[in-house]
Amino acid sequence: MSARKKKNLPGLQETFDSIKDLLITAIPQLDNPDPSARPVLIEKLHQVATLAESFVEQRPKSNKSWIQLSDELDQEGVNLWNISGLVQQTSADECRMLVAALRLAAFRLIEAGLELKPGIETLVHVLQLASKTGATLSEAGNGDVAGSVLTSAARFEKLLRNAEDAGGAHRVDRACATIVYFSSRMEAAWKEGNHSVATYMARKIMDDEQRLSLLPPHDRERLACKLHDIGKSVLKSQADGAAGNRDSEAVIWLQRAFAVADKLDDAAAHAVPELNISILRTMARAYFISGSYDRAEAALDELIPTIDAFSQNGRSEYQELRWLRLAVLKRRKAGESALLDAFKSIIDHMTFCETNITDVLQDLRTLSNQHVLVTAVNQHCLQQLLAAQACLTLIWQYGDRHFNAKRWSAAADWFLAGSHQLFRAACPTSGAKCFRKAALCYIEQREYARASAVIRRCPFPEATTHYVLFLTAVHQGLDDEAIRAIRDMVKAADFDRKMLLLATQISHESEMKTVLLSVLEALLKTLKIENSGETVVEAMTLIRCIIRLVLKLLVEPASNKPVLIETLISHFHIAKILAEAACAQKAIALIIKDVSWLWRTAYNCAVQGCAEWERNEERIALLFEVARDLLTTCCEASPVDVDADLYLHLINASFSGVSGRVFAGRLAAASGSLDANRLRETAGEVRMCKQKILSITAKNTITAADDILRVQYFLHVLRVFEAELLAQLKDWDGLSQIVTDVVTSGPLGVGTYEAIADILWAEPDCPINVLLSGLEAILRASLDQNSLSVEKFSRWLRAICTIILARNTPADRVKAIGYVEQAVSVIEDNSEGDDGYPVEERNWLLGTSYNTGFECLEASMLDEAKRWFESATVICRFVPGGKERAEKISETYTHLLARYNPT
Repeated sequence: MSARKKKNLPGLQETFDSIKDLLITAIPQLDNPDPSARPVLIEKLHQVATLAESFVEQRPKSNKSWIQLSDELDQEGVNLWNISGLVQQTSADECRMLVAALRLAAFRLIEAGLELKPGIETLVHVLQLASKTGATLSEAGNGDVAGSVLTSAARFEKLLRNAEDAGGAHRVDRACATIVYFSSRMEAAWKEGNHSVATYMARKIMDDEQRLSLLPPHDRERLACKLHDIGKSVLKSQADGAAGNRDSEAVIWLQRAFAVADKLDDAAAHAVPELNISILRTMARAYFISGSYDRAEAALDELIPTIDAFSQNGRSEYQELRWLRLAVLKRRKAGESALLDAFKSIIDHMTFCETNITDVLQDLRTLSNQHVLVTAVNQHCLQQLLAAQACLTLIWQYGDRHFNAKRWSAAADWFLAGSHQLFRAACPTSGAKCFRKAALCYIEQREYARASAVIRRCPFPEATTHYVLFLTAVHQGLDDEAIRAIRDMVKAADFDRKMLLLATQISHESEMKTVLLSVLEALLKTLKIENSGETVVEAMTLIRCIIRLVLKLLVEPASNKPVLIETLISHFHIAKILAEAACAQKAIALIIKDVSWLWRTAYNCAVQGCAEWERNEERIALLFEVARDLLTTCCEASPVDVDADLYLHLINASFSGVSGRVFAGRLAAASGSLDANRLRETAGEVRMCKQKILSITAKNTITAADDILRVQYFLHVLRVFEAELLAQLKDWDGLSQIVTDVVTSGPLGVGTYEAIADILWAEPDCPINVLLSGLEAILRASLDQNSLSVEKFSRWLRAICTIILARNTPADRVKAIGYVEQAVSVIEDNSEGDDGYPVEERNWLLGTSYNTGFECLEASMLDEAKRWFESATVICRFVPGGKERAEKISETYTHLLARYNPT
């Protein structure tokens, strides 16, 4: 005995290893999307199933050493079963064979993992798995393997049937698993053509009413559907001319289906009404075919009230049932009253059209000898036909027939007839519908005035009405009316965005640019801009189209430039907002080409505006600013280093925008309309521009000498702008800081020095200390850079000395004589030529030096007096009559000196 166990175990281990090897290679192939690899995978799964069966056959019944191997195979089986569920949910019908193979392998592995004496719960579970596997294999057309699996299921069903269930705790689970098994055997046998086995299994299901009553509603509904499908297939084979009379067999199957479905609670199953209707419909047909007219009528009498209660009771399949009831009544030669009711049911639920009316009249011909019945049916049909809705339907059909045949005038007459007041009581909206269709007829006939007159008679302001108004206006070339119609259409409750798409095409084809612009703007407004890349891309496309169109309109001679410029700027701003939002949402890559096009277009428009748009400084500045912001977004979103050319354009746009603001402010100030808030806002923009340029230059991306020079020039101009604005705002501390920045800005600041000095000098409210410190700082910087003109130097020095000497403190006089001595040095170097030191400034220096020296001498400040007289003496050499004046100064100085020093 022991020797036999040891002999068996190596075979089990070898089988186990083979299964594991196959699974290791098969499971990764499930992710391969290539359909050509699927047959190999399915073959491997079948090999796994075969090896698992072999494992079961090799297991010794008394030795438990294989339990660990079985447990692992069970886990692999559960894993494959779960995978089959995922494949079935996510894949199409072409994966049916793969699902079947997965379930087969899974079931056999789980079977291999079963203990020798499984409990009731395990038997219920395995029986359900076996039933589902068999059904799946049968659906996939693998009948032989399905039979093998269902044979195994029969063994589990027998074990479950004989298992002890103390207290009936598993009564419901056993019933469900057993019925699922029987229904799977029934369905598989039917598909294989084994009708006797299928019938036997159906009887096994239906004979145990107590077990059937335990079935949950969902499973009961599925069982009813299966029985119904088999019944329909029997009936279809009879209709197709199969041998034998099988309609009675079909009735039996359908009766089984109805018996199962009839016990369902409507609230417990989601499709009970439709299921009952479907079964009863098939039963009625089966009874009719088999000649059981009384039963067919009974089934229809139960069915018709149900479908009449539905809201869509005029559906074609329901009408077929009403016609079937009429046929049944005629076959069993029912009385005229019953036939009349059947005809009335058909007429009351049919659509009044020529085809349906013809069907009724043709059927009445078979009853031509029953004059009373025929007359009654005709009367009822006429009564229904003469009701406003039915008559209107016929009128509409006649109009449509003429319309499709391109008989526009006749079609318009029919539609206008349908607009009569008589029909509006029953259908208030009919008039508008008829007026619109009549207007379309006149448009097709190119009678646009008549179309316009008709559409204006529409009583309801629907979007479709406004659309037809738009069409008539476009064909008449009336831009304003077309635009008004578009705006009204968008506001209507029944507005559909597709109307605007059609209007876009029509406006473009008509070359009505202003109308097209209005349509595109309306289309843009209907976009719901969310966190959706698709809508942002569409919005950007629309904005680009709008901007191109506005630019075309701007060059037309009669264009309304102010309005068009505002429109242009408005849409550039919308684009900027969208770009910034996309950048924040990390979606800028979707529209980066649009943003690039937009900043270049805005920049070029602004440049062109500088030459062509008079008195639009602020609008031009706005365009430069939009270009700046869009270009900033481009630079920030760029995944690579930004090219120097882009940075130069960014600097140009920033500087140009601020310049436009400053120039507009100057014009406003000249007209007396500039306020302090606007000045502060502009000053802030100047500071921001200066900081942006400095941040760009700090990157050291701009390396060309000419470009660097131009950027530095921009910075100096911005400092002048800021000084000008701060002077107007009386912000003297801020202005002093600007002076400090300027004097340390290098040799390019010459023009800046002069401009700021002029600003300080011209501002009457500038405090003396600010003016003095500013002039002194600028003068020192000019001298340090050796870049100031002599004329400017002389004027600023005169201003500084005048201020200092007016204060008349010892320190001020010392400072003043220092400036005068510096001036003497400049005069010595620049005494000749047109660029020499101005003569009037020399005379001023001479007079100031002499008078100040005289005052110092009288005040006994001999050292100071000496310096002033010495300077005056030197200056005399460079003024007309200087020699005589020098002698006089020397004589005066000597005389006064002798008076204060008698010894």
